[in-house]
Amino acid sequence: MRIRTSVASLSLAALVLPLALTAQQNIVYHPDSALTGSGNAFPWGSKGIRYQTIIDASKLGGRPQVIQDIFVTGDMTRGPLEIIYEDIEIRMGMTAQAVPTTDWNTNNPSPKTVYRGPLRVRFDATKWQGIGLPNSFTYLPIGTATHLCIELINWKIANTTTSDNFYYPLDTSGANRAFRYQWTSGQTQAPLTSTTSGSRMAILLGSGNAVVVGTGCKGSNSATPEIGASTWPQAMMPLDITLQGAIASRPALVMLGTSFTSYASIPLPFDMTPLGAKDCFLWNDPTFVFPTVTNPNGDGKLTLTVPSGLNGVRLYAHYWILDTAANSFGWTTSSQLKLIF
Repeated sequence: MRIRTSVASLSLAALVLPLALTAQQNIVYHPDSALTGSGNAFPWGSKGIRYQTIIDASKLGGRPQVIQDIFVTGDMTRGPLEIIYEDIEIRMGMTAQAVPTTDWNTNNPSPKTVYRGPLRVRFDATKWQGIGLPNSFTYLPIGTATHLCIELINWKIANTTTSDNFYYPLDTSGANRAFRYQWTSGQTQAPLTSTTSGSRMAILLGSGNAVVVGTGCKGSNSATPEIGASTWPQAMMPLDITLQGAIASRPALVMLGTSFTSYASIPLPFDMTPLGAKDCFLWNDPTFVFPTVTNPNGDGKLTLTVPSGLNGVRLYAHYWILDTAANSFGWTTSSQLKLIF
């Protein structure tokens, strides 16, 4: 990967893997793309729940597909928020069932755990947002097992109150579902089922994505730096990793890495408060560090030239901004960007 800034240029060709040129994101909505309903984030906002939904094979074109990410929306009764999963399990599998039954194994007879671990997800009722799925899943219809089952188990959610569901499932979208509240404390229970209500979600097929999570720490300008991207990663196309809200005209570093869960033996994100940087985090491992400079408006940009391959690769990035007046550590950090290639 070729990195262009006014300060540095570096080749990361060792990361190159096969990837086809993508003109636009290929998103399949389940059951539709409407941004309505009072509980669209169910079951993502409910701790102690197991949930299954089945996407009909007709929506997947009857051919193998690579599922790169999952999109969600928020609760119409709440503003944008972020939920921190301390332990979430995401399973997928092929099934002959078009509609969930009251048997977990019938709905998802050969599940694959696509990911289990910590995850941060932003929810906003005004737009679809990716979760930054840490691994891809290959949908491979075989015989009668042509439908796709997506399964979630929320083992533990941080900062919860006594309630076991942040979002009550009142969305009348018509998405099928099998679910069980407090399943993690009663794992032998069969699911309940519903074909008249359910939460919307969407899956990203083959395309890349750019997802922002976390929160930056306040600088001496009283603003919190926010990372972003000009677009999703596309082969042979430029990709800007952007910064807003930072202190003006200061050196900055882009920390680009391959893991958001650990750096050497250090669990991530690492809270830098003990170092004198209150509410600042090392969000991912700094495998590659690229210097840049913020402009007079406090904005920054690092331009990547995406090579003709990186299929399946996940990279993570956040900014460090030199701001000696902000804290005793002398640096502030931005939110985190997850890049799916």
